[in-house]
Amino acid sequence: MSEVRFPEIMEQPVMWGYFRDLHDADHYKAIVDMDTSKLFSIVSTDYKVIRHEQAIDQVEEAIMDSPELGRYQVKTEFYNDKGRMRRIYVFPDIFVEIAEGDKVNPEIQLFNSYDTTWPFIVLLGAFRLVCSNGLVIGKKFLHIKKRHIFDFDQIHLNEQVSTAIERFKLQGDEWKTWRNRQ
Repeated sequence: MSEVRFPEIMEQPVMWGYFRDLHDADHYKAIVDMDTSKLFSIVSTDYKVIRHEQAIDQVEEAIMDSPELGRYQVKTEFYNDKGRMRRIYVFPDIFVEIAEGDKVNPEIQLFNSYDTTWPFIVLLGAFRLVCSNGLVIGKKFLHIKKRHIFDFDQIHLNEQVSTAIERFKLQGDEWKTWRNRQ
């Protein structure tokens, strides 16, 4: 897997007015990629930047604290010049075999943004592509959605991931009974 390159995010002051008569825009700041000078957003000073790397560290710490998850495969997608990130972790060693050869694996989906279109989101569920048109069905066992004004230690992600995996396993038993229903 190639190394993922993240934007160099900085908070910058916001100014308003004319060239010789500039004023600070009190209570606002800009979120900027210093490598490209891309302005992602202007936010209140209460907004806490959650770097993509920090979000990944939180999820991967929760994975490491849940040894029952085993190994994982990861895919990272960026949108809006890396202003939005979606990262998917699939756990191939954990599965429910609905029918012979029909396995469903749990996955964690992480969403984060600098352009304020997405809050910090962590989903743990089982999802499957149903149709060539992109239709996906799934069951969520964990859904954390936080605005960028919280501290990571407020969410206790490690504990929530572990209990979500237990719910996945219980749901798997129910899915198996459905295969015989008309």
